[in-house]
Amino acid sequence: MYLRMETVDMITYNALKSGGLNKYCRECMNRKYHLSLATKDCEYIYFPRECKRCGEVKNIVRDIKIFSRWKLLGS
Repeated sequence: MYLRMETVDMITYNALKSGGLNKYCRECMNRKYHLSLATKDCEYIYFPRECKRCGEVKNIVRDIKIFSRWKLLGS
């Protein structure tokens, strides 16, 4: 009998920090990295800017709150 193990996509905070923070809106980060971040999980840049992924002017994620970073472990 063989057990099938599912792999969980994980992204580290450091990888996200160098790749997506200060560039993408929350919706694009959720789509690109397969996350489930809510509005309350993120800290945003003060003024709306153009998202580098979708091209729309939205609130760009500056950081993920420390108590919400566990959501990076898998979706």
